[in-house]
Amino acid sequence: MNPTSIEAVRDNAFAGRVLPQKSTDFYPKLLSGLTIYWLDNPAGI
Repeated sequence: MNPTSIEAVRDNAFAGRVLPQKSTDFYPKLLSGLTIYWLDNPAGI
């Protein structure tokens, strides 16, 4: 199965449609510590 393109995800989201489970599973994954740090401290203070 070919991967779902970002454009297809965007178009379906704007149209209010739901994609099948796991079709929006993108790689590479962000490091969870980096993601949590940015959410906790968006201004870098």
